[in-house]
Formats: sequence, structure tokens, C-alpha cells
Amino acid sequence: MLETQREGSVPVSNTGSADNNHMEREAMRALTLLGRLFMACLLLSMGLAQASSIDIPKEPLVWVDTPNEQAGLPAKDFAFELQLFNLKDSTTGQIRFEVTEANHQDTSGLSIPAVTIQTSDAQATVTATPRLLKEGWYTVAVLTEAAQFERRNTMHILFVNGQVFYDWEGADLINSIVRHNLQSNAEYKQLQAQAREAKAIRSKTVPVNAEAEPAERFLSANEQNALNALKQSEKQRLLQDIRQLTGLENISKAGASTPAAGERVTVTVQWPTDATQATFLPLHGAPIEIINIDEIGLFDDGVFAKGVLDANGQFTFTSPVNNLKYRVKIGATHSSFKVLVSDQNDGDAPLVVQYDQAATIDIRTDITNGISAPFANSWAAFQAMYDMASNAQGFTGMAAPQLDFVLTNALSRDGGAPTIDFAYYTSPNMEWLGIPIPWTSVPQIVLGGGNFFDWDVFSHEYGHAVADQNNSIISVGGPHNGENQYDYASNTATFHNKQKANRLAMNEAYGTWFGVAFWQYSSYKGKIPLVGDTKYRDVTSTNAVFEYDLEDNAGAVFSYTNMFGEDSEIGVGRLLWDLTDAVNEDNVRATCSKYCKDAITVPMAGLMSQTIAGKQLDGISDFHREFYRYYVGKPIGDLDSVGQIDSAALKKAIQVGSVFAEFGIAANINQTNNSDPFKDIGNPALRNLDTQPVELVWEQHKTGTMPGLDQFEILFYNQAMDTLVYKTDTITLSPTGKRYTYQMPKAQAEALVQAATQLPYQAEHTLVVMIKGTATGVGAAGISTGPYYSNAEEFKLATDQRYSVIAVDSSGSNLNTDPNRLRVSAGNAMLGNMAARNDRIRTGNETGKLMSVAAIDFDSNVRVISHFADPNGLNFNSIDSYGGTEIGLAINHSVAMIQGVRPTPNPLPAIDANTPRIYALTDMEDAGSDVVPAIQNAGQNNIVFNLGHLVPLSIKKAPVGRAGEGIALKVAEPMDNIIAATLATGGSYATLENAESQEAWVALMDEINNTAPAERTTINLPLNIKLYGLAQDTGLPEPTYVFTAVDHGTVAVTVDGKGNFIPALTVDGAAGQEDIGQDQYQREFSVAKGQSYSIKINEADTAAGLYSIVLRQTSITQTPPVVVPAAAVPVPSLNVWALALLAALLGMVAMQTRRRF
Repeated sequence: MLETQREGSVPVSNTGSADNNHMEREAMRALTLLGRLFMACLLLSMGLAQASSIDIPKEPLVWVDTPNEQAGLPAKDFAFELQLFNLKDSTTGQIRFEVTEANHQDTSGLSIPAVTIQTSDAQATVTATPRLLKEGWYTVAVLTEAAQFERRNTMHILFVNGQVFYDWEGADLINSIVRHNLQSNAEYKQLQAQAREAKAIRSKTVPVNAEAEPAERFLSANEQNALNALKQSEKQRLLQDIRQLTGLENISKAGASTPAAGERVTVTVQWPTDATQATFLPLHGAPIEIINIDEIGLFDDGVFAKGVLDANGQFTFTSPVNNLKYRVKIGATHSSFKVLVSDQNDGDAPLVVQYDQAATIDIRTDITNGISAPFANSWAAFQAMYDMASNAQGFTGMAAPQLDFVLTNALSRDGGAPTIDFAYYTSPNMEWLGIPIPWTSVPQIVLGGGNFFDWDVFSHEYGHAVADQNNSIISVGGPHNGENQYDYASNTATFHNKQKANRLAMNEAYGTWFGVAFWQYSSYKGKIPLVGDTKYRDVTSTNAVFEYDLEDNAGAVFSYTNMFGEDSEIGVGRLLWDLTDAVNEDNVRATCSKYCKDAITVPMAGLMSQTIAGKQLDGISDFHREFYRYYVGKPIGDLDSVGQIDSAALKKAIQVGSVFAEFGIAANINQTNNSDPFKDIGNPALRNLDTQPVELVWEQHKTGTMPGLDQFEILFYNQAMDTLVYKTDTITLSPTGKRYTYQMPKAQAEALVQAATQLPYQAEHTLVVMIKGTATGVGAAGISTGPYYSNAEEFKLATDQRYSVIAVDSSGSNLNTDPNRLRVSAGNAMLGNMAARNDRIRTGNETGKLMSVAAIDFDSNVRVISHFADPNGLNFNSIDSYGGTEIGLAINHSVAMIQGVRPTPNPLPAIDANTPRIYALTDMEDAGSDVVPAIQNAGQNNIVFNLGHLVPLSIKKAPVGRAGEGIALKVAEPMDNIIAATLATGGSYATLENAESQEAWVALMDEINNTAPAERTTINLPLNIKLYGLAQDTGLPEPTYVFTAVDHGTVAVTVDGKGNFIPALTVDGAAGQEDIGQDQYQREFSVAKGQSYSIKINEADTAAGLYSIVLRQTSITQTPPVVVPAAAVPVPSLNVWALALLAALLGMVAMQTRRRF
């Protein structure tokens, strides 16, 4: 219930009388004031209060000290001193005085001559002497006009009965008279004595100056109510006297209405939204009482209606009598707080205003009703606190804090200079040397006299109260300027103290974030200047503005540069904002190719209730842990185990890392600092990891000197982000500046490649890399923070080059089939071709993947000549000719070697130019039954098998070739099952009809294996190589075979349809084939050396199955025949469906009773 007035007895006319105790009271008041002002500073400097205002450069200040108790000064002797503080260099100028208002409208009744300022000191005092011509109550604008600065202040002067009373800005003239008048009131004196006694008792229990608080604070609640009632009663009586003496009473009653009995009256109340008191909004939630003035008596307070103002600032009552004389009394109380107004001396008063016969009330500075500027302006604080208390649970998910009071208009001293630009929250949780401090025996918010309309400051302090009473954040207070607190020497508690610096940064950043974020949800957003935008603002009494935009990640704040890291209040505040704001934008500091943006928007209530409430957060590191768990849905470390992980969770973890990297807390890795770091890492032929190690670079975009991250793990995820492919062991690393450079040991790089090969096959993997970093506290008292996850960046890693194995037969049969070791020359030639191709790629003359080649020879066993390496410099010169021919063993060994560097992909991809190859040169002597299964094993592992069949001596003699050698027509035993298995892999089977053709086979392999089977439309076919193919039944023709003559003469092309089809051979479009038996068809044609000829099989559309084609020189002449024009007509390629058909026919081939070769 609101406290109502009590009758008093001391008139204003007696206020000039002598008082024997006046000097003693003034001395005690001075001591009390000094103690209180000292402790207000001490609370902030010691960290016992949660300060909102970031330290900003001190601005010049003009001030007038006013008496705590005013008995009145004789008008003829009246003068007052103006003090100037925080002056810089030499100051010259003047102070002018303009009377802007008088209660009788005659502003000429008072004048104050201007005074001159001329000083080189930081402080100065000048004296003003008013000229008092007419009694009244005056409002005076004090205009300081110096070359260096300008100020506008306000003071009031009351001239009545020959006595002068005055105030300055936040001081309250009426209350100072009231305090003097009540010195003769017995009840008041008794209560004051009780207060002093209670204060003295309490002071003995603490090792600090309890004079810091008014003695009245030590009274019980009932005693305080009684004291306030006495003050209010005397104030009303005093105002009545002043009205009568100044003629103001008649003005105040003009036009007032007196309702009739039963008449409904609606009272509408509004509060001022800024210091100009020009705009107003409805006062919501304030308790209101309607008092029948005629009923006020000793046992009756006269209240006949009471309630709470609604959202429109209205309350309706019914008049109980005719000609009702009523008083409207409005208080600033709520179930969770009350508002007190400091008189800037040693007293506080409840925020209460009273109006007689008023139905429409705009609360403003009002001489008629004794409402000073602090009492009028403090309603903004009430309205802000009411909105926060009413919506705390809904907006934040946390209960509204219980505050004993919110004190406005407070004053402090800083080095003797008064200051009203401060705010803080204190509570019983705060101790000094383990002993509770009496003035924090109740939770309270204190707002300096410069903070009447700073809604962001209100909510900042309210946020501290929410956190404190929900056991949420370990707090450290004290001076702070928003930069790196670890380096801020003005706060000895946090200077070079990592734990306390981080605590303060987190606590104050949270308050700032809360202060701005809360208004995003409020109905006052946009209704009040600067409320509900993205900036935190604190406007000082000198109109200096401290502000910074939480939305602007790197925006300037004054001339600050050190705003990032765990200990930066500004950086951490902006980080918190990015987690809840609706605007998601790219990073501007921690950049990368894909995953560096603010992609998070969580509701304020979710963040507060899930990551802050009850967590006792010890800095931003603890907050990161809790937010990670809340947003990602898993604890830190859950995504760090190699193997399958939760893809959705990882994507959220990456979003968290991006934000923390942006503000210099987590690491930042990007492609800008790492240009293709894994290039050729999987190919030892191209990159020697001993001399060319993998080097990774990342940065921590922090500022300040506090030691940062120094312990890391590197996490490698697949592109789908559902598998952790590999992670490094813990790395200890120191930065150079903000940059960390790490060289992966060779074993680690090889392990990464091996891990990547276990993924579903891709010729080139995209890895998503994150850096997990911890600041272990080395150099910072061992205070460890983190781990923090960085943003993610994508890097390419080729786990396979173009792998090939060349297997050369070294069995004893080669003494007969290849006595001149031409197969060795052929193998060497193939290596040379591959090396030359790699050189062309390196020089940019050809595109494609570099080739990595392994070389083996085989007889009864397999000998590895070289593991995968650059083919340059490799050779087969050391092989011998001894032992059996274990072809199946050689193929399986080659498959195993390829799988060691390129595991079999799943699912199997289409065959292309980069599919691994095996090239085998063998005479096929003693080929066992394991050959077909070995070839099938290659195909099943996505490896193309190519076989160059060296013809053995068991071949029967045939027509003579160029050099008179025998040319085989048929082999002694069937090979169709081996041929079919070979073609099913996408490879080639070629019979080399003489040893010399082995080198031509090398050129043929180089041609056809640089294209996928499905892409071949032409094949350059040399002499004496029987090439096998697979006809299609899709209607698409076989490739066009192109022959370039090496001699003049005649050449025969022979096609063996294997009983599957009859060709219609043409050479340069000319038909004329001959059936030579055994399903073989031949077309002989004349050739000229160097001339090319186009040969087409022209099989039927429905033809399908194996066939072979071979070119043989049947005669050589010295002169060219008639030139036949060359043609090379592109033909559609071998369709991949043919490979599938061949695999299906493979079993049928083995059962055929008629074998042809």
C-alpha cells in the first residue's frame, strides 16, 4: 500500500530560524556523504558491483553543491559557487544564466550576471551573485560557453519571505527544506536516533566504513515507512505554504473540476520519454490511489479507490460524494521492486507523485505539485523496470529477480569531482574478505543521476540481477573499458589475471547483450528513442555518448582496436548478439570459402534458460561449453571419435565454430592461408613428404596480450560430414603474432591418406577440416579455457593418382618366345611413355592426372621391382628368364598393390581414363586355371586388366611375315575364357604375333587406355597384333580401325567372328572381303608407305559376341601402288552395356565346343 501523508506543524515562514544543532548536523551530513560517495566508487573499483558504464574519457563538468538541509539564506547575502571539473589545457569563456520559468510568469524578478572563466587548471571555481527583485520560484538555465566545450544545466531558486533556497540538477530543493523543518518533529527525531544507533551497531561488524549508506537504510521496513510518511506530510504542507505565499495556489485551482456523487472519472497518467519532457507515453502498472481530501484525518487516510494503471495509463473511479475534492497519488512499486529517488545528499525518498483535482496527468517537472526533475524523470526507470519484471519469464525463460529497491538520481565522487554517470547492481552474494557487506544486504540497482533515460543501462543492470539471482554467472566488477580486460591496468583485480579478466568480460558482455536483446521483444521497441535497435548506448549527463553496434562485428568503438578475444567485453557481447539476432551475415574477420558466417538464431529465452540459468559460468569458455551442448545437441568431444558421426550435429558445431572464430576466441582456418596443402600427398612419386611436408596454417584473431590457444587437434571430416575420417594427436603450438604454422609429420600425412582411402571411392576427396583449440593457460597462471572448435574449411585430397602396374613375364619359356628380351624393351618403353606424359602435365601441355606406376616381374613367384612411384627412371633391365608362368599370382599381386593405395570404391564407378590399370606382357605358357578368377578379381575391384599375349613356339606355322617369320593363325589350346574375362574388366587382350610387335603394343595401350572404353570411336591398329573386341547388339557399330602403312605393298585385314557374326569388311569404304574358313573373313588391299586407311567391320545390328581383328603385311614392294585416299571416319564407341553382356556370356564361352583363335 502507498504511504499517505501525515500532518505536520512547521510552516515555511519559520525555516529561517536559528537551530542550535544545525552545524553539528551539517558536519555529520558531510561525513556521511563523503563515506557514501567513497563507497559508491569502492563498490565499482573492488568489483563488488556490476558496473554498466564502460570507462570513457572524462568530459568537463559544471557543478553546484547544495545544502543537505536548507534553513534559507538572507537574500542580500545570497551567492553560490560553480565548480568546474575535468578541464583540459587552458579554459576560457563565460557562464550565462537565463531565467526560463517563474511560478508567477514574471521571469524578470530574478537576474544573474554572467561570470567569466579563465583558468589553466583541471578544476576551477567561480562565484555567481543573483539579483533578487521579486519573490517567487524560478527555473534557471545555466549556459557554460567555453572555447573548449559547452554545457547546459538547470537549477531552481526559491525566494520567499526574504529567504533564498536553491538546488542544482538532481538535488531536490523541497526535500532539503523538509529535512530542516522536521528537525523539530519528535517522531522524526526519534526515528533518526534509532537509525543512527542501528547503523553504529552494524558498523562494528564490518571492516569497512558503514557511513557509506544513509542511516535511514538501517531502519526496519515499518520504521522506514513511518519516516517516509512524515517527510511526505511535511512536503505537502510545505508546498501548500509556498503556494499561498507566492500566489501559486490560485493558479493551480483555476479550472479544476469537482465531480458529483456517482460520477465516473477516468484518470489518465503519462510519463516523459526523454529529458525535454516534450513527449509522453501511458504509465503502465503503477499503483494509484484516489484520496478524498476532506476525509483525511488522524484515523483515516482518505483513500476510497485504488488499483493499478492499465496499459493505456488509465484508472477509473466513482465519486463517492458531491463536489469531491480528490487527490491522485501514484507510486512506483511492483511485487518485485520499488523505486527510490536519491536527493544526492544523505536521503532517499520513494518515487511518489500527487496531484489535486487532476484527471489528465503528464508527469513533468512541476513547481505546483513539488515534482522535481529527478522525480519526474525517474518514471522512465519505473516503466522500464516494470516491463522487464512483467516479461522476464516470457522473454528470458528465467524468473524475474527480487529487488529491494531501484535507486535513481544517485551521486558519486571520483577524485573529488561529482559524477552521476554510473550504474551498478549489488546483492547479498557479494562479500569483502569473506564478510557480507551491509549496504548489499539487499539486492539493489543504483542508477546515477545521468541515467534517467538510458534504457539499455536499465536492462544491462537488470540482466545482472537476473543472472545473480538465478545463480548463473560468476561475477567480477570494477573498471572496464570494453577492450581486452587482461591489459586494463585501471582494474588491479583483472590486470594480467586471466580468470578474473575473463569473468568480467563475460559478465559485462552478458549484461550489454541482455540490455539490447531484451528490448527486441518489448512493446516499447520503436516507441522510445533508441530503444529496440541493435546498439548499446549510454548517454552521459554531458551528452557524451558511449555506444557500439552489436550487429557490426568489427565496427569502431571510439578509437579502440583491442576488442577481440575471451577477455574483451565488446567482442564477447557481439558474439552473444550473433547467437540470438535474426540477421545472419558472412564473417568479416574469420573468413573462409564456405562455412564462415553467422548462421545461428536462437530465442533469447532458449539461450538464457538452457545455457546460462544456474550454470555458474566462469567466463566465455563455460558459456561455450553450455551453448555447444544446447545448440549442437551433444557435449563437446562427442563428434571427435573417428568413424560415423551425427551429420546434423556437426553442421551445427561448425556454425558455432564460425561465430567463435569471428570474435577471436576460436581458431580460423581458410584456403587463403593454405593453398592446396594436400596436393600430391597420396603420390610419393610426386611429393616427397620428407622434404615437402604438409603445412597447415590457422589464426586466432584475438587482440591483447593474454596468452591464447596453444594446444590443438586437427579434425578431418568427409564432405558429407557424417564421418570423422582422421584426427591428429594433440599438438602443442605457439603462434607468431596471431598465426600458427604446423608441419604434419610424414607418418601423420600418410595416415590421413590411408584413412581417406577407406571412404567410398572418389578420385579426389573433399575434406572438411576443423581445428580444436585449447588455451592451456601457460603464462596465465595455468587457467585453461576451451576447447573451442574453429570454423570449417574444405580442402581437396586426391587419394589416388592414375595408378598402373606393369607386369612383365620372366618365366623360362621367354628364352624361346622372346630371346632378344623385347618384352623388356616394351616394358621400358611403356614406362618412358608414362613418364613423358607426366612431364607434359607438369608443364601444362596436357591435362589429366599424373601417373604413379608399380613394376613387377613374375615367373613362379612375383618380384616387385618398384612400388608406386613416378615412372621416370624405372626399368625392367634386371629381370631374368627362369621358372614357370604364374600369371594368376601376378594378377592378384597387382590387384593387392593397387588396393593398398586406392581401396576398392563402393559402389563401383564407371570406367574412365583414371581407373587403375594392370598391363601384363606374357607368353601365356603354363597359364593355370587360376588366371580367369584372377582377372575377374581385378574387374570386381574396378581395375582394368590389359594383356599382351606373347605367342609361344607351339603355334603352328603360317604364312610368312615381313621378316620371313611364322605368323600364327590358331593357338594350340583355347583362350576365349581368358579373353572374355579380360574384356569384361574394360581392358584389352592382344596377341603379339611376333616379338617385335611388343613395342607397337605399347603404343596401342597408350592410346586406348587414355580414353574410357565407352569413349573410343577409332583405334590405330598396328601390324601383327591381334586385338580382341566385343560386338554389340545395340545397333551401334564397332570402332573404326585405322591403319598407317609402314611399307609399300599389300596388307590383309582378317576378322574372326568366332561364329558370332559375319562381318562386311570395307577399306576406305570399298568392300571385297573373302571367307577364308573357320569363321574368318579377310580383305586384302594395296598400301602406300605413310598412307592411312579406314577399316570398318560393318557387323549386323544384332551381332553380339567376341571377335578378333589383325593386320598382316602380305607383300612388300619398292614402289607404291595406286594411292587410295585415306579416311578416318569417327564411329560410335564400344558401349558399356557390351561389357555387361560380355560378363553374362563369359560362362557360356567356356562351354562352347568349337573354339577358335
